[in-house]
Amino acid sequence: MKNILLTLLSISILSCGSLLAPSSQVAESNNPNEKFLGTFEFQVFDLPMSGDMILSLTVKEDEDGLTSVFESLSGELAEGIVVNGTEIEEDILYIDVLIQNQYAVFFELYVEGDEVTGYLADMFELAGKKVD
Repeated sequence: MKNILLTLLSISILSCGSLLAPSSQVAESNNPNEKFLGTFEFQVFDLPMSGDMILSLTVKEDEDGLTSVFESLSGELAEGIVVNGTEIEEDILYIDVLIQNQYAVFFELYVEGDEVTGYLADMFELAGKKVD
C-alpha cells in the first residue's frame, strides 16, 4: 500500500514539474529564415587577380522574400557585384550575383550561430561572422 501511495505521489509531482518546463524555456522564432537575416562580414580567400577580399553582406526579409546587399567595409556598395536573387534551400543561403557584368556565379553560405562559412562560385572558400 505504501508503494502504491509513493508511486502516485511521485507521478503527481513529476507531472506538475512537466507543466512548468515550457514556461521556463526561451521563446524561439517561428521564422526558419531567422538565422540568415542580418549583417555578415566575411573574407573570400585566394581570388585570382585580387587575392583575399573582405565583404559585408546584409540579408533582409520582406513580403516579397529575401533580399541581400553587398557593401565594402567603408559602407559603400561593393563595386561590380549585382545581386540577382537570394534564396534558402536545405538550410543553405544561396545568393546569385553578376560580378563585373561578366561572371554569373553564386555565394553559398552556411550559418551556425554567429559563424558563417561557404564558397563563392563553388571554388573559393569564405569564412566570417555575423555582426548584427
